[in-house]
Amino acid sequence: MGKEQKDNHEKTGERPETMTQKDAMMFPIIASCALFGLYIFFQIFSKEYINLLLSFYFLVLGIFALSHMMSPVILKLVPSAVPVIPFHLKFTQGEGETKESVLDYQFTTHDLVCLGLCSVVGVWYIMKKHWLANDLLGMAFAVNGVELLHLNNVVTGCILLGGLFFYDIFWGVWY
Repeated sequence: MGKEQKDNHEKTGERPETMTQKDAMMFPIIASCALFGLYIFFQIFSKEYINLLLSFYFLVLGIFALSHMMSPVILKLVPSAVPVIPFHLKFTQGEGETKESVLDYQFTTHDLVCLGLCSVVGVWYIMKKHWLANDLLGMAFAVNGVELLHLNNVVTGCILLGGLFFYDIFWGVWY
């Protein structure tokens, strides 16, 4: 678990959500349904529109994933001439006593600098489809995925890996 995530859990007292054995068994099945759904979409809609939609989706998520992964490095390189101005983005739904928080996010100007630099990589990927930009975004997705995945024991990890092994064989070889 990352230091930032560990500190956040210690401050709030929340326990991270862990993957159970049932979740590990269902993961390849749900992933197969998503992949089959994507196959059906490709049969119904034009390939160009789906590629455009997926490219935009992965561009946005990739920029945020890369920003999250690179923020410790980039924030150390930001010169002290850039002031640290805190921002608080808060969206609520309803009024009065029924008001509930939909989004509550705090960030600084240094985070915006990091997001801007990572956006350059995302735009570079969209414009050129360069392999290095692709690898950077892929690595960011992988690091964030591993950081978010909490297994409660080794057996759960083995079930997950075994299921994904057969998922990969089925979708990679036979289809």
